[in-house]
Amino acid sequence: MRIGILILTSLVLLAFFAINACSIKWDDPGSQSIDQMFTGDNRSISTESGITRDIPGELSSSGASGTESTPISGKWSMEFNYGSPPKATLNLFQNGDVVYGTGVLILDPKTNLEVAAGGTVMGDKMNLDMISLGNVSLYSITMTVIGNSASGTYTAYKPGAPPSGGPANAIRSPTRS
Repeated sequence: MRIGILILTSLVLLAFFAINACSIKWDDPGSQSIDQMFTGDNRSISTESGITRDIPGELSSSGASGTESTPISGKWSMEFNYGSPPKATLNLFQNGDVVYGTGVLILDPKTNLEVAAGGTVMGDKMNLDMISLGNVSLYSITMTVIGNSASGTYTAYKPGAPPSGGPANAIRSPTRS
């Protein structure tokens, strides 16, 4: 149990570092200071004057993007490859553009694995990485979310096997009043 908690903690920290690394403009890192790279501030710096300006369509100094992100929080049931196993149930939470949660990956009727998930949402596009504990695998999921349903693709990574993938669909359970 203690090893499982250590692994889960490590994976969550890795997800947070990955999210922060995505905020760096790798194609033009000279336009950001070291502080901006660490904080994810996407404002451009003029090298002559040191004055910053907001870049259209990207995060402003307030951290808000030009488009609102779709609400993601809730209990989601996911199917991969048109309903054949594996399937997953995730309880997702959202803080701004960050999405995270836990759940169960159902490989077959007798094999359920605990999973941790983390990712981002920009507008109606959700990128989510789901990592199983124990029998380690990574499901990298990209979906378009419309209301209480989502569709897209996934790629599964398993040790010692080539990546596999296909279509992914999800439905959010209605919330109780």
